[in-house]
Amino acid sequence: MIDIGPEGKASNPFKTIDEIIQDLEEMKAQPHLFLFDRPNNAVTSSPITPVFGRQYYGRLKELTQLLAVPTRLEATDASQSPHERVEAVFLSGRAGSGKSHLIKKCGEFLSAQGWIVVSEKFDRGLEHKSQGVVCSLFDNVIKVLTNMKDGLNQRDAEYSLRARKLLTDIFDITSLSVLVTYLPNLCGFIDGIDVKTASVVEANLSHRKLVFLLSRLLHALLENDRPIMLILDDMQWSDALSLDLVLGEILESVGDRKNAHRFLFAGLYRDNEITGAHPLYSRLVRLRQCRSINVTDIQLSAFSEDDIAGMIAAELRLPTRIVTELGHAIHKKTSGHILFAVELLNSMVRDSTISFSLKSRRYCWRWDMVCALKTEDNVASFIISNISTLQPEMLHTLRVLSCLGFHSDLAVIDLLNSSCVAPSKGFRACLHYLMNLGVIEMAGGLVSFTHDLIQQHIYEGLELNQRRNLHYDIGVFLGAKASAIPTSTEIESLETGIDLIFISESKSTTEFVLSERSLLSIATDHINCAGPEFIVVPPQRTLFAYWNLRVGRELTESSDFGCALYYYENGIRFIGKDIWLEDFVIDGQNLCLRLYQGAAAVSLATKKGSMVEFYTNVIFQNVTFEESLPAWITLLSFLESCGRYDDVLETGINLFCCLNFNIPQSPPGPMEIVGSFSSTAKVDYSRAKFWGNVALEILKNNAPTSATVRVIWIVNAFIMAWFVPLKDSSRNLFSTYNMGMKLGDFTLAMFALGLSTRIGLFEGENLSLISQSLERNMKMMMKYNTESTKLYVLDKTVVDELRGEKSNPFAIFKDTFTSDDDLINDALTSNNAHLLENIYFGRFYLAFWRGDYHSAESYSKMILSLPSSKRPKLMSIFFTFFRGLLAFQWYRGKQSQEQLEYGIEAICKIEMWGQHAPSNFENKLLLLKAEQSASVPNIGEAKALYEESIKSARDNGRVHEQGLAYELMGNFLLGVADSPSEARKSWKSAYDCYLQWGALGKASSLYREHNLDDDVDSLALCKTSLKHSRDET
Repeated sequence: MIDIGPEGKASNPFKTIDEIIQDLEEMKAQPHLFLFDRPNNAVTSSPITPVFGRQYYGRLKELTQLLAVPTRLEATDASQSPHERVEAVFLSGRAGSGKSHLIKKCGEFLSAQGWIVVSEKFDRGLEHKSQGVVCSLFDNVIKVLTNMKDGLNQRDAEYSLRARKLLTDIFDITSLSVLVTYLPNLCGFIDGIDVKTASVVEANLSHRKLVFLLSRLLHALLENDRPIMLILDDMQWSDALSLDLVLGEILESVGDRKNAHRFLFAGLYRDNEITGAHPLYSRLVRLRQCRSINVTDIQLSAFSEDDIAGMIAAELRLPTRIVTELGHAIHKKTSGHILFAVELLNSMVRDSTISFSLKSRRYCWRWDMVCALKTEDNVASFIISNISTLQPEMLHTLRVLSCLGFHSDLAVIDLLNSSCVAPSKGFRACLHYLMNLGVIEMAGGLVSFTHDLIQQHIYEGLELNQRRNLHYDIGVFLGAKASAIPTSTEIESLETGIDLIFISESKSTTEFVLSERSLLSIATDHINCAGPEFIVVPPQRTLFAYWNLRVGRELTESSDFGCALYYYENGIRFIGKDIWLEDFVIDGQNLCLRLYQGAAAVSLATKKGSMVEFYTNVIFQNVTFEESLPAWITLLSFLESCGRYDDVLETGINLFCCLNFNIPQSPPGPMEIVGSFSSTAKVDYSRAKFWGNVALEILKNNAPTSATVRVIWIVNAFIMAWFVPLKDSSRNLFSTYNMGMKLGDFTLAMFALGLSTRIGLFEGENLSLISQSLERNMKMMMKYNTESTKLYVLDKTVVDELRGEKSNPFAIFKDTFTSDDDLINDALTSNNAHLLENIYFGRFYLAFWRGDYHSAESYSKMILSLPSSKRPKLMSIFFTFFRGLLAFQWYRGKQSQEQLEYGIEAICKIEMWGQHAPSNFENKLLLLKAEQSASVPNIGEAKALYEESIKSARDNGRVHEQGLAYELMGNFLLGVADSPSEARKSWKSAYDCYLQWGALGKASSLYREHNLDDDVDSLALCKTSLKHSRDET
């Protein structure tokens, strides 16, 4: 039955029995390829011409390794293991190695298993639009959910409804209105979102706020029962900010979460384009070191001979034994580069080197032509040589498409049909021809090249002037369609809205305006690609600068600051340096001012400090003082953010002098708030108090505004605590909270409320009342400003432990943060030194009250290592006090001279501060001096100082520090004075004070440590304390 030759009639006879077995196995494994003919062309009756590269071939090892990751996640889900790590896969390889095809195959497989799989890719040369790519990735998730909602599959529809409920439970309507600015598909998924509000509400949405919203969105969706896979391709073309957004904040936020097993991230990049200086390199190194993330690296090497033979066999529907020699020849000519091999094989089909033989009823090839086939040195040159043989109209269409980018909107291409860049037959006819060649593909309203290498090398093959001319023609045509020619009135309208990145104005958001904005952005991109060197007519350069201003302004309003900076900088390139002085340009100076102000503002937002100073200095040199005021504010904000307080003071003084601000000259300097803050930092407390009072006095005569209330907050939070009773500071901050709420400045209000309650904790208010206040505060903070919740959640942890209560304050974050370790990771990722210092201080404070002096010492060193610890703040008072007490404890244990010096330094600071507000510092100073005397030791002096400190604490209403003084005196009496009975009396008094404070946990710890008698008086006091707490509540 089987013709094995050589006497048989088979053209390719079997050589061995193994080949027979191989053929049978292939028929069994893939009957659709080897037992059925390829469908015939309806016109020629011959089989449809094969196109290589559309199916998946080879990579079995890599595909197995890739699919092992979701398999591992599903196993974690089934086992319900509490120890979950987020999974991240990174595929690397040269351009054209098949990374995108491999991940697409994996994604299709997982989609069929019920996964939500979405992908996006970064584009070469468009790094400034990276944030938009990340947002589109998440918007694609919402699009999938919307399609499920409107589809016929009942399970999908139910899943979509659950997802919608999760989102509406977590986000209020205001947050959704902000989020829809970035994820427009939310409008179709959730009803009732005010689209118009989205353009004006929280227009100053920061990068951190975007991180928070996207992280919460992802966490909410992972609560549902389907896993999600996010894919980002060509990460080598992303900017650093977007890499931090994805690989830092968002990816790390999922790690160690309850539902981390439902999330998989896949990143693709060209490893030969990543050097040690590339931002992706350092992010990957950090990610591989992250404990909460499991990274799988898969590198795609060249295809083997067997892989290429398998591809040819599958596409031509021939047994592998027949195509083995052809596969070997193709592999040799292409070095196993899969894209090169695909392009070579397709060219062999086009020139009939490979053709269908009616006689043999299969595809055959001419060996003489295969052997004589000449190829270029690389795939790029080969692609160019093949394309150059196309008809002129087809070649022109490809060149236009290459200028539009890797993928372009079909609607834009249709619009260009009436432009000078359109081929005579129109784009549509050419597109279909090119699609049949396998050069491009069309799907979902987009036209894309089948590989970005094709687009890249067609584009780079254009001469520079030819490329610029195409960009110019496309840009001018699309800009005219977008009605982008400004009038003088329109430029005047830019007076407000660009000065500060916090200002926006309400605009219509109909589909027409949205498409017009998108069109203008595309037009401006093309003009920028042409460049100012190509455009020599001054009025045109001014017009294109205006286009950049408009696009930059719109991006500023939506907080895409990195992208906005790109357009402001290009606008500045178009206007040049001398236009400030040229009278012939209508509104030229106004246009310059808006571009430079916008560039300065977004440089501040993107932390490009040197550029802030450069842009503001240019403004100062070219416009009047009144016009430069916004630039002064931007510069002051930048200097303050860098901790350059001397420069802040000097700049502020110059500003107020320019304003002719009439303030008394003794002490010198008219910058009250900055002066007082700087004086506090420099330990000139008399001057600080003077300027703090001056600032408050001036503000009394002005109606409250967001700006004035913020000044009041700064004065009370950072300055006046050294000069007025702390309880008064707490009341003042609570008043600031009320003013902030009335003005709608919720961020300020939440910080003021949190600090007011923290003062109550440090001042010894009943812990039961403090605990209830913290619970209420945290709920409000989660509603209005989550960042403030991060700062004050540890206060609740401290209070609960002191009270002996077991609770989980972090539950309020709903798995976003499950412990203070998560907050530390968040602070480190975002370089938030203020949050980091707060967390370390909370740990330090709690360790001290536990008596864990070793941990307290470690945390104190961490605090002191932070630059923010040098900045004066309310926390500085308490840190100095407890750090001093800790130093004396260490000195008595190890006789460390360094620790003794720390303690003496704390005494000096508290003594100096006490000159301005004795009631705040008296008992603290006495207790520190008592500890110093106990360390020397001077028994008589130490005992007297302890007793004075106890009396002072009682007189000033600080029962907790009264208890602390009793406890430390007891330790001294036992360890140094050798008076066990007196020590026991002191501990009992401390125990009673702690009960009165409401610190039942601390009191119990003291009781167990010293085995105190459970006397009736203490039990009665405990019951009285609890009843008192309930009555006050």
